Amino acid sequence: MKAPLNVTLRQLRVFIEVSRLRSFSRAGDEIGLTQSAVSRCVRELEGEIGLKLIDRTTREVQLTDVGVNLVGTVRGCWRIWTKRCTKCAISVSSAAAA
Repeated sequence: MKAPLNVTLRQLRVFIEVSRLRSFSRAGDEIGLTQSAVSRCVRELEGEIGLKLIDRTTREVQLTDVGVNLVGTVRGCWRIWTKRCTKCAISVSSAAAA
């Protein structure tokens, strides 16, 4: 596995939604991206970390064993990130109002 040097938050969010919804199209609808943009994000993420995360067929999307092992960690990191951003936004808003 090569060191993931250029993984984006967008790629991680797309991976989370694809894993949750088991569909590139539905994940795209949820995030506001086209199906092809979702597919590209997942492909780029897989290329960046050097691991296959999702098995694609014409009818279904399945996480690989690696994808199953990684998605929980990614979800946890995403929750922490969004909580911290919300907390910072509230703090900035409070300071501006004072």
